Amino acid sequence: MTTFSVVVDGLSHQGRHAVALSLVRGDGAPLPRWEAGAHIDLQLGNGLTRQYSLTGSPARQDRYLICVGLTADSHGGSRYIHQQLRLDQRLTISAPRNLFPLVAAQRVVLIAAGIGLTPLLAMAEQLERDSVTFSLHYYVKQRQDAAFARRLMQPFQHGHCDILCSADGHSPRHCARRKTAATSISADRRAL
Repeated sequence: MTTFSVVVDGLSHQGRHAVALSLVRGDGAPLPRWEAGAHIDLQLGNGLTRQYSLTGSPARQDRYLICVGLTADSHGGSRYIHQQLRLDQRLTISAPRNLFPLVAAQRVVLIAAGIGLTPLLAMAEQLERDSVTFSLHYYVKQRQDAAFARRLMQPFQHGHCDILCSADGHSPRHCARRKTAATSISADRRAL
């Protein structure tokens, strides 16, 4: 597997439980091209290797952007990134691989929850660049949990994004329950 040495040139909080990392080549050379849905292996300073989806615009070759949520049951990967990783730290990454490619379509609906937004944000950016109509529905518990909220609130020319908060009653589970209840009521009325 091809690997590259990179430097952490940016760290930013994304919502309450995630941090975005900007990774650049230490020698300033461009990084390999990637497609929306791709991920990299990130070799951490604590000896662990973890896979993270690339996010942001696939057109950029000057940096890779990943976002890592801190999980309570972390086995060391997310905890290391959140608590020990520092600016200018050197890391080793793999070349991008894509096991979740964006399929060509005239209109695309993207549905993401939590940190699962990362590959779908890259897909939204690619669809925008390709002038393909899309909608992105992003579910989080509370608005302050949303990663990349500033970008998602900016207008897209070819699509739109809805940030839906389960604390406000907007979640797939709530919608499914309401639909099931409405179907039950309708069926009960037909039986009368």
